[in-house]
Amino acid sequence: MSSPTRTGEVSINESKTVIYTRPRGLHLEQAGVIKGERMAAPLFDVAMVAYQVDPARLRHPLSIYIPKSESADEALWWRDLFRAIAQARGWPQDYIKCMALVESHPIAYQMEEFAYNLREHMMGLNLGRWDYMASLIDFTLADPNWVLPDRNTIPHDVAFFQAVREVMPEVCHKRGMLAIGGMTALYPSREDAELNARALKVLEQDKKNEANSLMDGAWTGHPDQNEIAVNQFPYPNQIQARRKDADIHRDLRPSPQGVGKRTLDGTRAAVRTVIRYRNGVLNGKGASLLDGYMEDLATDRIYRYMIAQRTLHMVKVPDASGSEVTHSPDLVSQLFDEELDRLLRDSPTNGDTSAADSFRKARDLSEGMVPLEGNPGRAPAHSQAALAARSRFNTRMQAPAQPPADLLPVQRRATLAYRALRLWAVPLLYSMFDIRVEGRERIPTDRNYVLIANHLNWLDSFAILATFPTEPRVHFLGDTTILVTRKVQWAMVKSVGGFIPVNRQARPDTVLFHHANQCLQRGGVIAMYPEGNYGLKEGELLPFKKGFAHFATENQVPVLPVALSGTKDLWLRKPVRLVIGEPIESDGR
Repeated sequence: MSSPTRTGEVSINESKTVIYTRPRGLHLEQAGVIKGERMAAPLFDVAMVAYQVDPARLRHPLSIYIPKSESADEALWWRDLFRAIAQARGWPQDYIKCMALVESHPIAYQMEEFAYNLREHMMGLNLGRWDYMASLIDFTLADPNWVLPDRNTIPHDVAFFQAVREVMPEVCHKRGMLAIGGMTALYPSREDAELNARALKVLEQDKKNEANSLMDGAWTGHPDQNEIAVNQFPYPNQIQARRKDADIHRDLRPSPQGVGKRTLDGTRAAVRTVIRYRNGVLNGKGASLLDGYMEDLATDRIYRYMIAQRTLHMVKVPDASGSEVTHSPDLVSQLFDEELDRLLRDSPTNGDTSAADSFRKARDLSEGMVPLEGNPGRAPAHSQAALAARSRFNTRMQAPAQPPADLLPVQRRATLAYRALRLWAVPLLYSMFDIRVEGRERIPTDRNYVLIANHLNWLDSFAILATFPTEPRVHFLGDTTILVTRKVQWAMVKSVGGFIPVNRQARPDTVLFHHANQCLQRGGVIAMYPEGNYGLKEGELLPFKKGFAHFATENQVPVLPVALSGTKDLWLRKPVRLVIGEPIESDGR
């Protein structure tokens, strides 16, 4: 490659060192390859490398470094990609090898499943500690017991890091894989002897701790770290080592209470760092060495979330004079203003107004990216989406066990409880909403069927039940994750029936398939929303999942399509329209 800071070209000498290619994560897309379409960015990245690589010149198989995973299911996508490329290039199916970063909180609960799904390719797992810490704060943002101390007072062996450090080697070594530790953020300096000595001492302690946790090696980010880091780990690895007391199901969220200090200076440092980091981004730097610490997007996220934690929970901290101050949105804005002024005073601009403008823009962007959950005007849309995703994950973590698919009976005849419920519920529904139905005559009366409909809101199921005859009994397939936490509603559903629980984590759910088929065989009707979730807006459909077609063809019953409109946003006497289409015969095909 050519470097603007060096003369000539810089090349990599051939060696036995394994070079991993890191593609972009599945959260990113690539445009401009296929006209009018976007593809997964890692598909483009890995395909470009695989197309150009010459295996004859490699001392090892093509090796890929998988980043940004949040679910074990993503491993199946990578597996299929590796196999497809191997087939296209004429390589053995397991030729491509990989290592995966564990840098999000959800994937820490699925490390073994992720590795199993890539078992023909997986060489090891790597703890991306700073991204992991940012993700962990993200998922605990609403918990007042999880307000972290000033970042640089958090020890390297803090409990929430140690928990993952001890689970990962057990998962890996049990399967013959490597467990690789994280990177120490404090960098050595060849100009500052005091900073250099401190950085190397912290590095030695950190890597010794990881070796004692049975990690096989670790990241380094600076060549001066390499010798000290390598010397802390047994050579060549300790893949045979296992803890007798290992528990891969241990608590991954131990409270940070009692760790470090919480000070106003710590908040100031966080504010100053995110402004400086974002200023670097605006000027083409993806990472910046600030006050001896390597700051990148992960550590920027940590600082922004720490500011948000303190503000959301109105944390009281001492200021420089020892007086107690309470975090609030106004205090945070004041700190952003004061730190901007300080940076403008301390940064030589030589009369260049564009440098000052860049700092001001960085200040505004940085405060706008602090996700204040209780103050949505301050949080951009992507922060709100992240908060919603985190809330869904936390709900799953704390939810009671999901009921089996065959919990409730299925049949053609309606129960007495369901008939009694309809006597008052249907008139009530029609009084609350102006429900209009087209195509009632298309509802089969002499046989059962699979009913499919678009899904816009909670009203959809009630509107369908109120529109369709009492018999044959309509049974909805639905996710019970939220429903089982609402005790009154769940008790009502269990009393009237007509519901087949779906556990999305059970794949394949053979009980579900058997019970749904049994429903159709007994003359009942199955109702499904093939989009699998609420539609984004009226008039648009998400891609259909194919389960409804399986049930229809398996049991040779027609598919009855129903279109709903008007249920996305609701108010009293809102017009709601149902259009019942012509039955679509399956004939077992």
